[in-house]
Amino acid sequence: QTFNNCTSLTTTPRLPATTLKRGCYYGMFQRCKSLITAPELPAKSLASDCYSCMFEDCTNLTTAPALPATALADSCYHSMFHMCSSLTTAPELPATTLASNCYLQMFSHCSSLTTAPELPAKTLASDCYLQMFRACTSLTTAPILPAKTLVTGCYKSMFYECSRLNNITCYATTNITIDNLENWVYGVSGTGTFTGDPSSYWKEGDNGVPTGWSSNVKIFDIHSNNTIGIYVDDFLNSAPLSQYIDDPESMGCNQYEYTGNTINYNNNTYYIWERTDGGYNTV
Repeated sequence: QTFNNCTSLTTTPRLPATTLKRGCYYGMFQRCKSLITAPELPAKSLASDCYSCMFEDCTNLTTAPALPATALADSCYHSMFHMCSSLTTAPELPATTLASNCYLQMFSHCSSLTTAPELPAKTLASDCYLQMFRACTSLTTAPILPAKTLVTGCYKSMFYECSRLNNITCYATTNITIDNLENWVYGVSGTGTFTGDPSSYWKEGDNGVPTGWSSNVKIFDIHSNNTIGIYVDDFLNSAPLSQYIDDPESMGCNQYEYTGNTINYNNNTYYIWERTDGGYNTV
């Protein structure tokens, strides 16, 4: 926190270090409200909390430094640009291997941010993107999210109150649960487009596909005309799953086919069946 609250600071020292230590730059320029340009940060291997809160509340910062690191650490970018309300473009984030909380609140409340960085990682870590773009009210298009398997808290509140956001692409197919998506699209635009894996099942609402958006995924609803949810406690405790796969008529579901997919909702596990004749039936 060397220059913390230096509200008239306009020029920063060089920071040439390529080997970092835990918390080394924590809060270094926090609330330096006259700072417009950040110093270069050449390190490619990070340490826990090394850049946490580094430029937090630098409200005149318009240019972020390049961030070439590919080896991340827990909370390394935590709140790095939190409340940098003049920042319009995020730096590239090339890492493909993430760490717990690595991008936690990184751009939260960057109200002028219009361009998000690409997020190429296909393997996630717990809480990795937690609140990353919260209240980025100028953001209209989310970065493509290529990961197939979600993990604990990975997308929780990621786009919370991004009121202009109207385009999301997310290719998740596994662990599409409230625990991993809680409030991730709360407060986004009322209309938009959600693109995902057409075979994936999602809930509609703040914890899934935003209500009112068009999408190419299957919306899970046990009362819909084309999906069926099998509640574990009601069915699988009394008969093996294979019975339902081999003989769906045994539970009164003529013309239903088990898809091999499951979804967790409100701490319950549902097995997904799909109607093959276009008719209507629920269990």
